[in-house]
Amino acid sequence: MLGAATILGSIQLAPWAVSSLFFWQFQEVFRRALMAHQRYFEVMWGDALSYLGQALLMLVLYWYGQLSAQSTFAVIALTSAIAGAVQAIQLGLTSIKFSQVWRVVDDFWRLGSWLLLHNLISNFFTFLSFPWALAYLYGVNEAAALQAVLNIIGASHPIIFCMRGLIVPAAARSYRAAGKAAAQRITFNYAIQGLILLFPFYAIVLLWPRMLLTAFYGMDSPYLGLEAPLRLFVPAYTLFYMSVILTSFIDGLEETRRALMAQLVSACAFLIIGLPLTAWGGVIGASLGRSVYGLTVVIACVVIIRKIK
Repeated sequence: MLGAATILGSIQLAPWAVSSLFFWQFQEVFRRALMAHQRYFEVMWGDALSYLGQALLMLVLYWYGQLSAQSTFAVIALTSAIAGAVQAIQLGLTSIKFSQVWRVVDDFWRLGSWLLLHNLISNFFTFLSFPWALAYLYGVNEAAALQAVLNIIGASHPIIFCMRGLIVPAAARSYRAAGKAAAQRITFNYAIQGLILLFPFYAIVLLWPRMLLTAFYGMDSPYLGLEAPLRLFVPAYTLFYMSVILTSFIDGLEETRRALMAQLVSACAFLIIGLPLTAWGGVIGASLGRSVYGLTVVIACVVIIRKIK
């Protein structure tokens, strides 16, 4: 954050940006802990304070002409801090002996180090690699066109990403209580429920992409010609959804190192196939490349799951 602010010539933003990130992660610790105990209803109250509170306060700042990058970061820090405090109270913090701290740190690092690398690779190749490649190869306009498509298909993100919060703790509990087969059943049930919610939206995208592009960007938008890549992102995002389900299941079994292996295999697929497709076809190539990347993740995860006892 400090480096980015310096490069952009906005060093005055650095303290606010760092604060917003710190308190965002502060809240995330407690909301994830509640989710690990499957206390989702309680999570909702802190999340409402944080995310709805951010929207409301920024709307107020806009009305009074005070909305800026600095005030936005301040709002994120404030609402996240309040929400984190609420969720910490809901969780019920307890003290531990100092001698136990290193054991906890060691346990967290054993699982978290592989998960950290897994998430870094996944986030880079899922969200950053394709727009960066387009910006480098074709210029920022092509990257903006890709973002215009992602803004629409990304409306499915709440369902896709909530699956991780549901499946990881549920699979972990089932695996410890009754074994792999029980964890697979509960994962499959959640996956079907999510798919039922996603199907109508993806059907609309496939059938009426121009209607959605017009609704998002207006009748005179240069993005109205992106019907083909928008349609192509439906299979790409379906595979993305399946990859989230499978990697969440593997993480629930505490096989985070194996989940990392799946991402590394898929990263190679991006470099060998996805990047050349992007160079060849621009936004359409990127949509095809995302499908190749997602398919590779799914195949690698299936192979890994079959090897887990």
